[in-house]
Amino acid sequence: MAGPPRELRALRWLRWQAEAAHCVLTEDPGCAAWAGGKGSGKSVLVGALANLLAMTRPGAEILLGMSTYPMLRDIHVPIFVPLARSCGADWNIADREARYPNGSVVRLRHLETAGDPALGSSPIEGQNLHAVIADECQDIDPRYWTVLHERARVPVADVTGRLRAPVVITSGLPVSSWWCARTAQAGGRVWRPRTRDNVHNAADYEARLRASMTEERARAMLDGEELQPEGVVYRQFRPVDVSEGGSLIDWDPAPGECRYWLSGDLGYRWPAFVLWAEHVERAAWVAVDEWAPDNVDIAGISRDMLTRTCPRQVWRQGDPRRPVDLLITDPAGGARSAQTGQSDLDIWALKPPEGYGMRPRVETRPERRGVVEGIHRVQLALERRQLLVSANLYARGMSGDARARTLARSLLAYAWDPKRPQEPLKDGVNDHHVDGVRYLVRESPLWNLGDAAAAWGRAQLEAPTRKPLGGKGGW
Repeated sequence: MAGPPRELRALRWLRWQAEAAHCVLTEDPGCAAWAGGKGSGKSVLVGALANLLAMTRPGAEILLGMSTYPMLRDIHVPIFVPLARSCGADWNIADREARYPNGSVVRLRHLETAGDPALGSSPIEGQNLHAVIADECQDIDPRYWTVLHERARVPVADVTGRLRAPVVITSGLPVSSWWCARTAQAGGRVWRPRTRDNVHNAADYEARLRASMTEERARAMLDGEELQPEGVVYRQFRPVDVSEGGSLIDWDPAPGECRYWLSGDLGYRWPAFVLWAEHVERAAWVAVDEWAPDNVDIAGISRDMLTRTCPRQVWRQGDPRRPVDLLITDPAGGARSAQTGQSDLDIWALKPPEGYGMRPRVETRPERRGVVEGIHRVQLALERRQLLVSANLYARGMSGDARARTLARSLLAYAWDPKRPQEPLKDGVNDHHVDGVRYLVRESPLWNLGDAAAAWGRAQLEAPTRKPLGGKGGW
């Protein structure tokens, strides 16, 4: 598009923009979000929706926010103000707000704050709004999610007299798209527009941008994929659907449908364990569940995991829990206490509530326990789509408490140590999840890939009887 539109009625809607606008205006989604490429029409839609909500819902108070005042001034004032004036609104430059003939008002505000915005330090504290729209969310503190929903709390009747629920709309570039994950988790709608979807751009617009970017950056800034920060270990993890060459799959297997392995790291009372399901047709392991409680011992995390899993040897048809065929953990668990004579492996094998009821498998050969070598095996498995994450688990992992340790966040954030570039950073937050992934790949024959591996997995699944793979001990 040569420049921002001057009149709302003259706006030439892109297909995804029209779909998103129709959803927000007619379906009461509660929240809607998009993260897409540069020039894909995100900010124009934000400006248009602010005006449409004001025009169709008389008396509505609406906030359009951005991370900083300069961004608000340079991006949204040129887009929003001409559209507002075309709707008959009076623009007050001092107050940065537009007032409409029907009593609606749209306020433009920056969201900069020095503290936690959820504790009352945000510039929009105290406002009672019908709609909150936040743009360039990649630069906004994720803790604002709570603030946005607290401020959007006033229902308003539309021009037909129908009472409309408050709505939160978030937009930005696909850099750690926390707002999209939160929206999906809350049951809202999410769009991922690409630069090429905007037919109003100049013919060479995308090509010029792509020529100035690395391939990885272009996939994010033009194609709408997630951009990972520099130094990330697992760049092969791409949080898009596997049909698009990504690492996510919409698959939720039933308890008796496949084999399940549990892998994880105790992390000095900060454990992280992931449940993996064997997808025989893809010759892949798929992460389908996880546990990462804080400050618990083996008995504590065993009780958590036994609510949704159990050892295969005690599972019976009809049990809603997923049966675990193999438990894999840190080799250090084999060390014995000088006081009790017990190792972590012995405690795992105890019956609940003292243990899990299954003795873990650990790697004892030093040549197989190298961290960097294990990372390379995981990178290969991710690249070849033999390690996947269920779309549901990824969405859960990217939403919720920003401080929670999850597999999704760990795969995206696990980084090389800047002081020792050949070693990963042990930060106590992301390393426990990914250590468990290394243990899984080290034990699995599927990292070696190919038809033989798939045939092996199929034969194991179809075997008439399968003994537990957890070694000695257990029930």
